[in-house]
Amino acid sequence: RKAVEDPLVTDIVVAHSKERGIGRRKISDEEIVQRCVFQLVNEASTILAEKIAVRASDVDVCWLYGFGFPVRRGGPLFYAD
Repeated sequence: RKAVEDPLVTDIVVAHSKERGIGRRKISDEEIVQRCVFQLVNEASTILAEKIAVRASDVDVCWLYGFGFPVRRGGPLFYAD
């Protein structure tokens, strides 16, 4: 899918950022992936802490086969390790 930038939305976001003193920067694809995976890792850690799952590998299996996490990455906890 090809992204289509809406100039009106861009103007609103830039103005909002400027009002709050938030600097704009390019975010790489790798950083986006890391941010998403880190959220999965945080949730997996909570699942382990609450003893919903016994082992990290139990959580990874659920993500691999239940949610379609890329098998080559081995699950969010394996990936984070």
